[in-house]
Amino acid sequence: MPPFLPLFFLFLLTSTTSKPTSPSPSSSSSSSSSPPSSPPSLTSLMSTNHCKLFSSLLSSSSSALSTFQSNIPSGLTVFCPSDSSLSPFLPTFKNLSSDSQLSFLLFHAIPIYNSLQSLRSSNGVVNTLATDGSNNNFNFTVQNNGDAVTLKTPLTTALILTTIFDKDPLSVFKIDNVLKPRELFKLVEPPAPAPAPVAEPPASDKNNKKKKHKHNSPPAPPESSPQPSSENVKSADDDNVGFRCACVAWKQLVLALVLVLVLVS
Repeated sequence: MPPFLPLFFLFLLTSTTSKPTSPSPSSSSSSSSSPPSSPPSLTSLMSTNHCKLFSSLLSSSSSALSTFQSNIPSGLTVFCPSDSSLSPFLPTFKNLSSDSQLSFLLFHAIPIYNSLQSLRSSNGVVNTLATDGSNNNFNFTVQNNGDAVTLKTPLTTALILTTIFDKDPLSVFKIDNVLKPRELFKLVEPPAPAPAPVAEPPASDKNNKKKKHKHNSPPAPPESSPQPSSENVKSADDDNVGFRCACVAWKQLVLALVLVLVLVS
């Protein structure tokens, strides 16, 4: 055996053991990319934060729940009424038709992501998941006053109480009242106030008022003497004429007697 042959085998052994091994493509790709995170359970978020009733209504409507979930990837803002505010409304909700119930649930979400800070810096009318582009607008107004954010419809006003979840593309807020759309509920006009009663004046003022406004009846006109009719006047004139004729006849008779006595004597 040549003396250099053992050295040759030793060189081959050291070269094979010291050669670095490259990682397999499958192992490198699995370590570099993390699995995508699943979206949070919307109903679970609401149930554990005093919005259990609204979560239950949403779960009972497959159409509403699927609409909510399908809008999460593109952005969704949800306003869930608290249990204490929704409980008195449940009898009214159950009397709605299935389409109206769906519209009511969809009315409580905006199809874009809004953080609480963005809601505090914006005012105006917003569309909801119930907005369909027809005459039924199903929108409400967002108003802010400092840190307080209110949601207004022609029938109700709700205040944002707390933030349940806020991570783009989903935000969930708890509100203190249900949002009633005007398209589903009629606006009840308040009754006109009754007229204020007129205060009765004191008895002394009432007597003075009666005395002041008492009118004395005017004196009766003097009775005029009855005027003789034309027939009465005519008959009176005839009587006077007859009386004068009689006087003349007597005078003539007396003169005739005196003349006879003078002649006889």
